Order: sequence, then C-alpha cells, then structure tokens
Amino acid sequence: DPGANPEFLTGIGLGLGVIAAVTVTFGNLAAYSQTNVKRLLAYSTIAHAGFMLMAVSALVVVLANGASVPGFDVPEAARMCVEGLLFYLFVYLFMNLGAFAVVALLRNQTFSEDIESFNGVGWQSPALCICMAVCVFSLVGLPPLGGFWGKLVIFMSLFNIGEVHWFMWVLLVVGGLNTVFSLFYYIRILKAMFMREPAEGARPVEVPSAISNYALLIALPVLLLGLFPTWTTSLAHGVATWLIP
Repeated sequence: DPGANPEFLTGIGLGLGVIAAVTVTFGNLAAYSQTNVKRLLAYSTIAHAGFMLMAVSALVVVLANGASVPGFDVPEAARMCVEGLLFYLFVYLFMNLGAFAVVALLRNQTFSEDIESFNGVGWQSPALCICMAVCVFSLVGLPPLGGFWGKLVIFMSLFNIGEVHWFMWVLLVVGGLNTVFSLFYYIRILKAMFMREPAEGARPVEVPSAISNYALLIALPVLLLGLFPTWTTSLAHGVATWLIP
C-alpha cells in the first residue's frame, strides 16, 4: 500500500533517481573515453540501464506521493512509467543486439575491435554499416527510430511527475543532457566507418551477403518500432493497465 508510508517510499524513489542519474552519467563518461568499440557499447549499456531506472524512480515517487497533488491522475501517470519502461526494454533488445552483432562480424574480418580498424568499412560492407547506423542513432534516441519513442515516453513521465516532486524535473534535465552527450561518442563509430580512409595495410572487409542480410534483419525492427510505435505502445499500455488498474 503506497499510502501506508509515503515518506519512506518517496525516499526510496528519490534514492533510485539519484542512482539513475549517477549511472547514466558514469556510463556515458566511461564510454566516451573508449577506443575499443565493444567496450564503448558495454559502458553505454550502463547508461541505458540508468534511463530505465529513471522510469522506476518516477513510478515509485508517483505511487507514494501522487495522491497529495489535487486532481493528479496517479494511475495514468504510473501506467505511463511502466509503458515507457516496457517499450524501452523491447526496442533496446534489438538496437543493442544489432550494434554488438556488427562489431562481432567486423571483428571477424579485421581481427580488431578498435575504432580505427573500422575506418572505411562503410564503403566495403555498406549493409553492415547501415545496420550499425540505424542501431547507433536509435541508441542516441533520434527520430524516427525506436529508441526515440522509448526515451520520449520516459521523459514525458518524468515531466508529468515533476508536478508531484521537483526532483523528477532534475532527472529529466540530466537525462536530456546525457542523451546529447552520448551523440559525441556514438558518432565516432560512424565517422570511422564512413568518413575515414582505411589504414595502410588494413585487411579488406568481405562480408558474405547472407551475413549482411542477417544484420539488416536485426536492424529492421528498430526502424519499424520508430515508424509504427503504436504496435508496441498499445501492448505496453495494455500490460501497464493490467498491472495498475
């Protein structure tokens, strides 16, 4: 019963929010300093876990303290938190799987995971690199890709619940700034692929068409979830309504 001890539960929610802010910031800062693409993506995973934790923080805060705000629709705000979290989890499965798959496939060709080993591969294996571009831009949260809608719903939840507790607006600012910051290290991958010449003596990348098609197949849901988000948001909303009637 959230009303049994609202101060205690609000404290838990705010504590989770602080952890989420630290997690997002640490993950992005650690990723920014990496030259190994796999480690860069691994640290960025920490940042994305922080974004998901923001939704959990907002959910706890609104359930514990939302009734204190006259006219505030607590169930609807709570359902939006759950909906955003579920959508983010679903799309993150594909965009993260796609990015790591491309790194693994290119490593098998170049025998390296360093960003410099990816120089110029965008013109040698365009399908793989298009897949990486779709996944990377979705990880940043750019439209019209699935990651955009995942972050948008979570950010909308934080904005609405800021009426219940101002710290949710602080989380929203932290999340927005980290989203912009993440673009700087993600774009380094695409810059190497499409805007730099291969190093002298670098192994040529020759990826079979079947493997390239597999990578594109993974990236396709990321694009479709962005173009047609209602397919998943309707399901997530149904689950959220079942959990929070």
